[in-house]
Amino acid sequence: MLSVPGLTALEVTSDSPPAEIESLVQAIHDSGGGVVGSYRDPAGGHWHLLASLPIDTVEPTPFQRDLSKPHVERLGSVIGRMGRFLDPIIAVRTAEGIYWTPNGHHRLAAMRALGAAPSSR
Repeated sequence: MLSVPGLTALEVTSDSPPAEIESLVQAIHDSGGGVVGSYRDPAGGHWHLLASLPIDTVEPTPFQRDLSKPHVERLGSVIGRMGRFLDPIIAVRTAEGIYWTPNGHHRLAAMRALGAAPSSR
């Protein structure tokens, strides 16, 4: 059995983010996005940001599987009926300033199909 030391619930949100995270906050703002908050993952203590990114700055990673049209339509139908986007997309910023999503290609396509607002830049 593996042992993960982890952080306490309070430690997940304590301390100030390091300089590299502050740089990412600025890059997100420069991209037309906004940061909701920061936290450290409880298993490894790595810093993460919860952010709202302009949809036109997010792309699937080049090695994503092909889209399933029925899956995109189902997701779009549920998002449209609920009027809520509840399953966030993980994104990693590339050196070129694009945010790649390794696990949100279908949700991204569904939001685009629903007419999600592009960047205001």
